[in-house]
Amino acid sequence: MARVGSMVAPLVRMAADVSPVLPLVIYGAAPIVSAIATGFLPETRNVPLPETVKDVERRGGHLKDEDVTVPLGPTGTKDGA
Repeated sequence: MARVGSMVAPLVRMAADVSPVLPLVIYGAAPIVSAIATGFLPETRNVPLPETVKDVERRGGHLKDEDVTVPLGPTGTKDGA
């Protein structure tokens, strides 16, 4: 997305030829749209984050809970390695 922004920035600057406030409106609308889009992200508060692809598939509804086991404790060995 950074490359898209660097390609579009000069075009937005050229939009000032059409209307002097147009670049300000575009640059102001971008973070507002981004803030609204974050409202559609899933809530992860007090929920363990997925550690494997199977965990993501289970959370997305593609696998049943019985198909995936989620470790509840540390996943390291007893010797700490």
